[in-house]
Amino acid sequence: MMLGLGGAVLFGLATLGSSAQTQELQVWKYGSPKAERDYFTKINEGFPGGKVTWESQDWETRAQGISTATIAGNLPDVLAADNTVLGKIAEAGAVLPLDEIAADKVVGWAANYPKELWELGKYGGKSYGMSTFVDLSPVIIYNAAMLEAAGVQPPRTWSQLRAAAKALNKDGVAGIVFAASTTTLDTDIIQSIIPVNGGRWLDHDGKPAMGGQALVDTFQLVKDLTQYAPQGIVDANFRDALQLFYQGRAAMVITKSFAPIIQTDYEVPADFPAVMISFPKPDKVTGSFPPASFEAHAPFLFLVTSQTDDKELAVEYLDYWFDPKQHYGWDGSEVKGRVPTAHAMLRSEGFKQQYPALAAAYEEGTLFDNVVSIPFFPEYPDLRRSFSEALQGVVLGVVTPEQAAADVENATKAAIAK
Repeated sequence: MMLGLGGAVLFGLATLGSSAQTQELQVWKYGSPKAERDYFTKINEGFPGGKVTWESQDWETRAQGISTATIAGNLPDVLAADNTVLGKIAEAGAVLPLDEIAADKVVGWAANYPKELWELGKYGGKSYGMSTFVDLSPVIIYNAAMLEAAGVQPPRTWSQLRAAAKALNKDGVAGIVFAASTTTLDTDIIQSIIPVNGGRWLDHDGKPAMGGQALVDTFQLVKDLTQYAPQGIVDANFRDALQLFYQGRAAMVITKSFAPIIQTDYEVPADFPAVMISFPKPDKVTGSFPPASFEAHAPFLFLVTSQTDDKELAVEYLDYWFDPKQHYGWDGSEVKGRVPTAHAMLRSEGFKQQYPALAAAYEEGTLFDNVVSIPFFPEYPDLRRSFSEALQGVVLGVVTPEQAAADVENATKAAIAK
């Protein structure tokens, strides 16, 4: 299989010929910090089935990149992509259901993971892959020292969040910060507030459900918090927002559970008084669906492509990676800031040390109660743009929350109608 995308980082030696002849496997991986890329390389080097040659691909253009490669017949054997693109690429025939190529292994694989997390790799009732970790959103991280000095309690409701942001917004410190750029991660973080308020993009029959009071109230919350946020958040991404927080220039930040990765990247001292909590709950849920506790994103979904030269080798590779023995680094020992997916890792001491509250909830059997998946229906990659435009309009004050909600609702209906 040819590797036709330029500008990638290549590990291993590419050779001509099929993977069946050379026992080489070609993998494309999207995103990840350096520590995670290094860990990925190390575990790949231990794959007993052959040599793994992998390329690091651009996160922001992943949906279009996979679509282009599918049409060009240029896909690798395996993708390590996220589940927001799963619906789109499954519908395009770019990836193969595990039920068809590894039917004898699926039940055993699934047993290693909580059912709610295995579901993140399913589309149309078929299993396509599994991620070694998930990112949960939305979460609030607050500066405990700042809250204590201001006499502010950690917010548990939306009204308390508004009040806390106002009280903490003083002396050159923003009460809260969040990213409102058009990048996919920033959009995903803010839209993950919607299911907390009982909203969903689609109903159980796949019909448009986005809109109504649940979405209006979410945009209204964003509008209310904007007045206590720094200037320029429409140009700031999630890293910028976290940097402001870790520099002590904001008292709270809306983000994902991966924040410790950024803390490590910025060499923030381990004793920085950052405390992560679940996103506050609405005072009154206005959506028609059960309110979610988190939205789960699977960024490291192993998927076998329909253009692989060697299905058996690709399945052997997934079998290798779906073994929790290869996941030990995501307990925080080598890669910080990830919530592991395997039962064995969720019970590990490293996970307990890194995320004590989440580990306790797992032990209680409640961690994944009311967790929903990040949207992964085929139209979502395009609807992200509609949402981010509406979000920026609200933040800049050029549209009302009502108009922004109507715009997103209409865009969703139009996209699904196609």
